[in-house]
Amino acid sequence: MSVVLFIALLSPEQSFCSASSGCGAVSASRYSAIPLGAFEIPLPLLGMFAFAALFGLSMAELSPRWQKKFRLLSMLLGGVGLLLLSLQALVIGSYCPFCVVVDLSLVILAAAAFFLDDLRAAEVQQLEAERDSLVDLRELGAEGRRSSRVWAEDSRLYEAPTPIVRGLESHFRLRRKAWFLLALWCLVAPVLVTELSATPAVPGEIRALYEPGKINIVEFFDFQCPHCRDLGPRLDDLVQEQGPTVRLDRRYVPLPSHARARVASILALCAAEQGKEDELVERIFTAKSLDDDTLLGLVRDLELNGPKLAECEASGRPEEELKSNIELIRKIGFQLPTVFIGGTKLVGALEDGAYRQAMIDASEGEDLQGVPSWLLWLTTAVIALGLIYWGSKQTQAPNYS
Repeated sequence: MSVVLFIALLSPEQSFCSASSGCGAVSASRYSAIPLGAFEIPLPLLGMFAFAALFGLSMAELSPRWQKKFRLLSMLLGGVGLLLLSLQALVIGSYCPFCVVVDLSLVILAAAAFFLDDLRAAEVQQLEAERDSLVDLRELGAEGRRSSRVWAEDSRLYEAPTPIVRGLESHFRLRRKAWFLLALWCLVAPVLVTELSATPAVPGEIRALYEPGKINIVEFFDFQCPHCRDLGPRLDDLVQEQGPTVRLDRRYVPLPSHARARVASILALCAAEQGKEDELVERIFTAKSLDDDTLLGLVRDLELNGPKLAECEASGRPEEELKSNIELIRKIGFQLPTVFIGGTKLVGALEDGAYRQAMIDASEGEDLQGVPSWLLWLTTAVIALGLIYWGSKQTQAPNYS
């Protein structure tokens, strides 16, 4: 899971979780990395090293002194896991499922190091006591088998006594080589899933805007473009028709020759900070003019907060957003209006049926390219089980009565 979180942190695309999810909230918090001068060390990277260190130490033959240090390290990391869980619950207020798995694993490892170490010491003492009380284990086992055969021949007349040796208990163990292969597979599998998973057949910059589990629509338009003004209201109606499974991401791209479109776009972005972007955009599309009087009338009708609006317009935040939108559409082909629905790109003001069909394809996964994620995860699980089966061995120990 630490590898999964590290990949999600480095990937510009939303490989495992979206920015609006609990993962996004935890990643965006100041607790997702440890500042170190001019650099920051991501916690998932530290988690990878911590688990690798615990794994390596658990495979080594440690002296009693180093066993105590290993136990102390495990308990320390368990405390870190409890601290991170508390931060998610009490400070951040959101949970990242992958983070919870990692943090709980640290707590479980600490508990195992604390209790299992005592159990192992008690077992060793018991075995040593049993060993010291016996003369020769091989002779004892041979005697038990011989007496069992003798009494089996006379079983019609006598009952067989309780054998000295009941038999051999079987214990499941995994070869050390299999453990290392499983550890390597845990590192490789998330990378393969990320690279091979079915994704929308659109540029990566667009996929990075998508939210998992939704029918994603990214619309690039200009408020003064006639085709955009024709498409905008119709697309809004189609989104309402599909319901909450659809997520519409509007990207304002005012052309240099459309000064009023730039003013309207800035106003819409500032209205978004007050939670009234959709209402304003709907009214701008149906307005006959985009002059100052018309836009001021829309502001009054929606009862937007004037001081907050003025602060937003003067801050430069909307201008930065517009600049980012323009750079993005230049990379993918500057045509307006352009709409991405899942893995489908639609250019121009097309008929409603084209957008409706694209939404259906996105909901059914027919717009994806690559291997389905569920099949990749199933394959990784099968390979892991195969490694366990290949590396398993049975060890036998005598059970003395």
